[in-house]
Amino acid sequence: HRGEMSLPQARDACRAVLGRVAEGNPTPGDIRAEAKTGPTLAQAITSYLEGMRNGGARPTSIETIQRELQDPKTSYLKSWLERNLRTITARDCRDKHGAISIFNGKHVANRVLRNFRTVWNHISREALIDDVEWPQNPTLAVNWHAGESEGFEESRQEPLSWSRLPTWRKAVDSLSPVRRDYHLFVLLTGLRRTDACTLRWAHVNLTDEEIETE
Repeated sequence: HRGEMSLPQARDACRAVLGRVAEGNPTPGDIRAEAKTGPTLAQAITSYLEGMRNGGARPTSIETIQRELQDPKTSYLKSWLERNLRTITARDCRDKHGAISIFNGKHVANRVLRNFRTVWNHISREALIDDVEWPQNPTLAVNWHAGESEGFEESRQEPLSWSRLPTWRKAVDSLSPVRRDYHLFVLLTGLRRTDACTLRWAHVNLTDEEIETE
């Protein structure tokens, strides 16, 4: 892929183009020239992913950004990857959110545009360090779906209280046997989602005997 570069190169590229904006000191009347400066979305994502890795982000969170934003084959924003970040408008964001909502679902639409918002904010902070004026986040124009991604993230972080457990169990019992057993298994073992989904019988010990590991 012609836009591919290493993580240090992406970071340096983002800071370099932001520096050129500062040196040129574009005026409000020169909007077109100003819009053509800045990192591409692909460069911005690579820089953001470097920060996630350095900050110890969960591998699954990194994989989601790579799959849904960065990978040119699977990205929901593939048509934006080679665009300069500053050229992505509020209208673009609202239209993209609407299209993803229709073809991929409301939950996915919220998640993708919120991740894009985070990438934009990452570059905005870099611009602040270099004393570069950066436009406001265009996702401010997005009409988010209430009760979708944001609510889902909040519920994942909130522990299930004992008082809510009977209601939760009743809801779980109404699911298919496979989904029901999965949720009960996660509750009783405390495993993370990925660990529970990838568990194999070879990993299970139903006796009191110790299993030898290599």
